[in-house]
Amino acid sequence: FLTVIVFRSVYDSSIHNNSRADLSSLSLNTNDRGNIVELGGSYRFVLTEKQVIKTYHLALSLFQDYRDNAAQVEINRLLNSNASLSVKQKARLLMTYFQEPGFDTIRDRYDWATVQNDPLLYLDCSVVWKGMATNIVENTQSLSFDFLVGYDTRNTLEGIVPVVFTSPVRVDPAKPLEVLGKIQFDGGKISISGKGIYQSGKPAH
Repeated sequence: FLTVIVFRSVYDSSIHNNSRADLSSLSLNTNDRGNIVELGGSYRFVLTEKQVIKTYHLALSLFQDYRDNAAQVEINRLLNSNASLSVKQKARLLMTYFQEPGFDTIRDRYDWATVQNDPLLYLDCSVVWKGMATNIVENTQSLSFDFLVGYDTRNTLEGIVPVVFTSPVRVDPAKPLEVLGKIQFDGGKISISGKGIYQSGKPAH
């Protein structure tokens, strides 16, 4: 039994120009800098004007270095902060330039413990986690299961997270697997929007 669903993207910094994309429209202009933070309100992260500018520029730099996951973390920091609406709008626009990673191209990998510690900071980040699938529900249109993170060796269970694929996918509950997907956070719970599965080898014992 072999199930492989892999989305690949090509990454080789040596063949790219210094600039990955023209982001001149996302530069912070005079109006942005004049109203860089919101006054009042309650925020997950309270940043100074200099911190907002530094965080935004870091997100742009990480994107140009093909580190979309790390850039997403900085964007999430801004979106959950007192940064102005115009800064947040440009940060969201930057997300539209991100590419879907594959198992072999994903950079800045975050483990379960890291994501669990501050889920909002890792929202929409791509992860590759190993584990086992249980409570599988599959049909011709979708697949969902509870993913036992870290339980691929049947020795340690790091956590349990729901995984949902919006396409037909097969999975063998007797064998360990790797899941590629995006972190979602709704109702105080972490879930994964599945993008790919790799499963092969012998059943776990």
